[in-house]
Amino acid sequence: MRSSVIAAILLCIAPLHDKAFADQRGCENAYAIPSQSASKTLSELARINQVSIIFAPEDVEKLLTNPVNGIYCGKEAVDRAISKLPLLFLQIGDNWIIKRSEEVKSESIEVKSEPIEITQKFDRQNAIEEIIVKDRYSDYMGESMRDKYLSQQTLEIILSDNISDFSSLNIGEAIGRVAGVSVLRDRGEAQFLSVNGLPSEFHLLTIDDLPIATNENARNSTQYGNRFHYDVFPAELAASVEVKKTNLATDIHGGIGGNVNIKTFRPLHKEDSVFSVNSSLIHSELADDYAMQHSIGYTWLNEDKSFGINIGTTFNERHVRQDRLFLFNWQNQNSNLNPDHLSIYFASGIRPTLESEQRKRTGMSFGIDWAFDDNRILTAQALIFDRIIDYQEFSYSADYSIDSLLTNSLEWQGNRLMAGNSLNGSVQVASESASLLDKTELIDISYQWHLNSWKNKLRWNQSQATSTTQNPIRRTRFRIDEGVDFNFNLQQDNENLPSIRYNNISLTDSSFFPGRRLEWRDIASNDKREHITFSSTNVMNSGHFESLVLGLGYHNHVRDYSRTDRIYKAQFFQKFFPESYFNLVDVDFLSSSDAELPRRWITPDEEKIWTEIISQNELPVSSNNSDLLHSYKIAENTWSAHAQVNFDAKSWWGNAGVRLVSTNQKNEGYFTNENLLSTSPKPIAFVNDDLYLLPSANLALELGAQWQLRGAVSRAMKRPDAKYIAPRLTLNSGEQLVATGGNPNLRPVESWQLDFSLEQHRANSSFYGGSFFVKRLKNVLQSDVSRLLLGDKIYDVTSYTNGAKANVYGLVLSLQKLFYFPSLNNRLGVEANYTYTHSEATYRYPDKSVEDSLTGVAPRTFNIHLFHETSHYSTHVNYSWTDRIKLNTPTKNELEKFQSAFGMLDIRVNYKLTQNSQLYLEVNNVLDNAETEIVLEQQLSRYSYYGRNLTLGISLH
Repeated sequence: MRSSVIAAILLCIAPLHDKAFADQRGCENAYAIPSQSASKTLSELARINQVSIIFAPEDVEKLLTNPVNGIYCGKEAVDRAISKLPLLFLQIGDNWIIKRSEEVKSESIEVKSEPIEITQKFDRQNAIEEIIVKDRYSDYMGESMRDKYLSQQTLEIILSDNISDFSSLNIGEAIGRVAGVSVLRDRGEAQFLSVNGLPSEFHLLTIDDLPIATNENARNSTQYGNRFHYDVFPAELAASVEVKKTNLATDIHGGIGGNVNIKTFRPLHKEDSVFSVNSSLIHSELADDYAMQHSIGYTWLNEDKSFGINIGTTFNERHVRQDRLFLFNWQNQNSNLNPDHLSIYFASGIRPTLESEQRKRTGMSFGIDWAFDDNRILTAQALIFDRIIDYQEFSYSADYSIDSLLTNSLEWQGNRLMAGNSLNGSVQVASESASLLDKTELIDISYQWHLNSWKNKLRWNQSQATSTTQNPIRRTRFRIDEGVDFNFNLQQDNENLPSIRYNNISLTDSSFFPGRRLEWRDIASNDKREHITFSSTNVMNSGHFESLVLGLGYHNHVRDYSRTDRIYKAQFFQKFFPESYFNLVDVDFLSSSDAELPRRWITPDEEKIWTEIISQNELPVSSNNSDLLHSYKIAENTWSAHAQVNFDAKSWWGNAGVRLVSTNQKNEGYFTNENLLSTSPKPIAFVNDDLYLLPSANLALELGAQWQLRGAVSRAMKRPDAKYIAPRLTLNSGEQLVATGGNPNLRPVESWQLDFSLEQHRANSSFYGGSFFVKRLKNVLQSDVSRLLLGDKIYDVTSYTNGAKANVYGLVLSLQKLFYFPSLNNRLGVEANYTYTHSEATYRYPDKSVEDSLTGVAPRTFNIHLFHETSHYSTHVNYSWTDRIKLNTPTKNELEKFQSAFGMLDIRVNYKLTQNSQLYLEVNNVLDNAETEIVLEQQLSRYSYYGRNLTLGISLH
């Protein structure tokens, strides 16, 4: 610990305040502080006076301050609190510092009335021993920047106090504003994350540094694999988030480009017992409904702070509505309909859809820390979070065959069909419902102890994620197969929606619509992970070698997926039902567009129809032959060992190490090429073994007082998601003879990664940085289409191979700047980042190679956060923008598709009621933007509009 006051100032990134103003403001405050621990008293004084107080915990340990009661100036209140204690109160410039009196002689300190210039420099050995009392968002920016500067690897850090000032929707929204991170949304909420522009399935999510089991999509047949669903995890249970841009040998393997680590609350990391409550009312503008969100957190510590308990619970309810429009089956074929082009493109179906969800999300955490003495500590953690979605969908369609269109009605833009009139089209009205459950449970127990010069840690961790249809999916479809006269007009860009006009039917008249079929589906996915790890760290302090870390680990991962489908036509197909079996959809549907579309239509009364047509004993109780084809089980057993040397010199530090990973994987499923009605699929199993050596090295170099240069190199690998390697065959439930298959012989994607960054860490929490990265990928997945004879039908089956390789280059620019106005007690801040990613991929097919960009890569992302703070309120404005993303490689059945560029603006205002409570108002998607997907560079394929959300809340702590 340094003995000079100036050195103490260098360690902090404290906001500067005007001395005279601070004292004057302190005179306006009434104090009622009892005699208590010095740490707690200083925290209260900092909050009351709106300043940062810097002190070393050992300086005030076991000291009790004097009671402070009455109205005093800030300095006088501090003097009264520490009177007769071996402490000195120092105010240098605008910084309040508490020091042991024997360490600093008061006569040697020249107190200046003007702010002094602080040269930004961190001390890696002692910085963590300094405590800065913080009260505003900008205070925590300095702490995050300090941790980033001192880190053994390149990373970004978000503290819980900063997470709470971002979106209240979920934790993914807060992470999405970090440099190099972009968000993939579902119904307006962050669902998946992309790090450094790479596909979302490349990064790994860990909780307290170990992977957690992941939920699966149970809404339809599309599977998400091992990607973590960020809209499931309650943000209130996170103490901080790390986005790791480079790898350490001590990090768990399994991610490329960057990993996200959520840290949970640890009781002994708190200074004192803490109780907090948050309650809010959220209004979904499109759904026109209100719901409540609540969270409670409590941390208790015993008197000597050797034992602590942390409890947290959350409840979140929300009504979500989404208005969508799909243009199905964009396809290419030769035709003589266009006089100028033989090859034409057209979409053969249009389906407007209204989706409504009632979401309930709950979470609970329980943690125990028990320090038996300075050398032994036991920690235990339990997390449970779940989400229930009651889902409904109502739709109608306009479908046509290209040959049924009137030739003189056709309008073209080049070789793309834009408008026409069908005299023999078809129309479907349908409803769909389900109750979906996603539940995750985690238990984590660790024991740390010292043995001679070795610090050891033994850890056991188990997590399980279940995704099921609590109430199975039910689809009720009525359809006019032919004879419908309608006009359609597809706008020439993706900003406007198509128009549909029906000429000889009414969507509100049930007498036009006979029954088509009833569909029933039950999905169950169970994902389970278990970890046992042992690590030992030897603090060497020999020359430049700081420590040696050795470790062993065992990891078991099992995913079990099953799906049951039934289609019912008896007593329903071509049967007409009276009007009482239908409901009328009559809402302001797709109000964001002025397109000519029906806004009112009938939808089946699902409960009434199913009760009459399907008796309970007709529903399946076991899997049939077809069900077995798309059910599977994957089991992985992985052993790992790692060694890492950490080194530290005066102006540089870093690490070098290696991780050895050995995995045995068994993939089980079913397969047949016979008629499913007469032959049962046969069980099949594939066993794969692999061994990977993953070296890594990180180096940080100080260039003067403010500049830091970082470099890193590593080899990484990412196993293909379950949906790709499962030996399954998922048949399309519609009329198209297409299917999706798995390839159990896929190899992990491998990458050599090189990262460089140059950063300037300045005083007053200001930061400027730029980084450059290169990823050389091999065994990249690409989709291939093959033909499969199944009975007497030939299916086009899409599956994946390791046929591609790619190079990815990226540049990340970051800015963090604070502006102070001491006389007004104002702070104005900006955080901004820009990421540019360029990819070059080679897709290898039997007859050719294709050069293209990598799918799932965002070429550009941009985030900016502006905020303004005073002693009573703060305003936060966040804007995030992501460039268009290529979603697939084209095949003979599917055109190249892109997710369009999208930006979201959020605003939040906090108003402090007291020192321990505040009101806040938040608006999400202020610009009321919609998300779109396109084909053929500009033609609309999918449109999704979910409107704004408004949240009004109060937090107490």
